[in-house]
Formats: sequence, structure tokens, C-alpha cells
Amino acid sequence: MQAGCLQRVAIRLSVPVMYDAFDSIAEEWDPSLAESASAANLKLLEAALKTDPNNRKLLLLACRGFAGYALSFVAEDQPERAREFLERARDYGFRALKDSRFRDLVDAELETLKLKVRRLEKKDVAALFWPTFAWGYWINHSRDKPAALAQLPRVEALMGRLLELDESFFYGGPHLFFAALYSSRAKTLGGQPERAKEHFEKAIKLADGKFLLVYYFYARHYAVVTQNKTLCEELLNKVVDSPSNVLPEQRLLNQVTRKRAEEFLIDIDDYF
Repeated sequence: MQAGCLQRVAIRLSVPVMYDAFDSIAEEWDPSLAESASAANLKLLEAALKTDPNNRKLLLLACRGFAGYALSFVAEDQPERAREFLERARDYGFRALKDSRFRDLVDAELETLKLKVRRLEKKDVAALFWPTFAWGYWINHSRDKPAALAQLPRVEALMGRLLELDESFFYGGPHLFFAALYSSRAKTLGGQPERAKEHFEKAIKLADGKFLLVYYFYARHYAVVTQNKTLCEELLNKVVDSPSNVLPEQRLLNQVTRKRAEEFLIDIDDYF
């Protein structure tokens, strides 16, 4: 057996360990430690993909990993850097889809895509959520680029079908996607804040109130765009006052969200 084949076999045997490593980071309480560990694991993952470039499990993990890194560590303070990481996440997600039975979803025209997504089943949600999320989150960070915004209806079609199939996936993730989308603009500029509110409330219910990012986005987007300072303060204080172990498997993102909520409360008057 050639050396390249042996390396691919070794990498495929190590895939469960790589997934466990990212799960371990998600449980970390110290954001600084988690950030350095995430960066190291992402580069290790990319090294593995050089040897086994069509490994769908690794591609999906890279998609989830880079999207999570952008969401956790750079999205708030470094939007351009976040966009670059999200573009990388999106591209890994596209590669995973193109090397599967979902290959036609990525490049399909909107009307064709709407027909194709009707054939998706609940078992497909796990494979499609992170590529779709990364794609949509990348568009959200590229709102000054018409070519990116033109892709949004296709992402909405995909995420809308995932919402129908499993609204609870990743703590109500499909609802959070639409909540953020509909509250990203004021009503006078085409936003739909009341629809956003419905999705935020549903996401909170599905996550049992434990996924703090929902409260933060609810405050940061809906409360600000509707100029409801009282609600904003209530939501942010809900985040700040939540115990650190409220959701152990997402302790890192909850910790990061708590810090952001504390900072937002300090500057809240700048938004109202």
C-alpha cells in the first residue's frame, strides 16, 4: 500500500477524534484557551484535507468549525475577518455538498432549487444545516456586495425546508437564522420585525431558554431595530444573570455571549 493511501486510512480512522476535539472546545469555559485550541484544530483539519480532500465528514467539520470560529471569536469586532472565515466555511460546505447526492443544490437556479428541496427528508438536516448556515451568515457579512445578496433567496429556500423538517436542530437554529434575517433591517427598509419576534420566541422555547445567543441576537437585532430599550435591557440581563453551566455542551458560546451582553449593556445608550 502506498504512503498516500496509508495516510488517508489513518486520517479516516482519526475522524471521530477530530469531532470529539471540537465538541470538547464547545464545552470549554475559558474563551482564550478555546480560541487558541480552535485555531490549532482548524489548521490540523485543513492539513488532513490536503491528504484526503474529498472526505465529506472532514469537509462538514471544517464548515462547522470555521463558521463557529467566526461566530464565537471575530464576528462582532472584526467583520471583514469574520467574512473571510465565513467564506472559507461556506466553500468547505459547498465541497461537501458537491461530493454527495446534494450536489445539484449548490448551483441550482432558484425555481429549480425550490423543487429540489421538497425531496429532502429529516435525515438530511444534519448534512445541510451547517453549509446553509455558513452560506447565509457569509451573505449577512457581505451586505454591501450585490452579488452576495442575490444569493439570499436560495439560502432562504434551503433553510426554510430545514425549518419544516426539523425546527429544533442546533437549539432551534433554523428559527434563529430567520429571526436574525427578518430583524436585520428596520420595517421601513424591508425588515419584518414581527416575524422575527415569532422566530426568536420559538427558538427560546425549543432551546429551553438555555442557548444564550438567542437572547443576545433578540436584543442586538430585534430590540434595537424596534427601539425597545426596556426589552433590550431585559434580554441582555437575562444573558448576564444565567449560570455558567446552563448548557454545558455549549458553555463556550454561552460564555462569549455573556461577555458581549455585558459590553452591550455598557454602551446601550448609543443604540437608543
